[in-house]
Amino acid sequence: MPNFASSVNTNRAQGIREGRLDLVPYLAVVGAKEEENNSVALRSRKEGELGEVNIDTVVEKLREEVRTRAL
Repeated sequence: MPNFASSVNTNRAQGIREGRLDLVPYLAVVGAKEEENNSVALRSRKEGELGEVNIDTVVEKLREEVRTRAL
């Protein structure tokens, strides 16, 4: 079951910390800048900080990982 941090129940720093402790494969943070640029600030459990990534690129990467069972 996916684990999603809700901004309603936690602040951003708490949500990121919980995701890291729960070993979530990817954390995506969307702020005003990311929303404007159609992107997310992405962090991978395996690769570390990936920076701001276009949402279409993220979707494609995740589809490929699911297809190859890399997750």
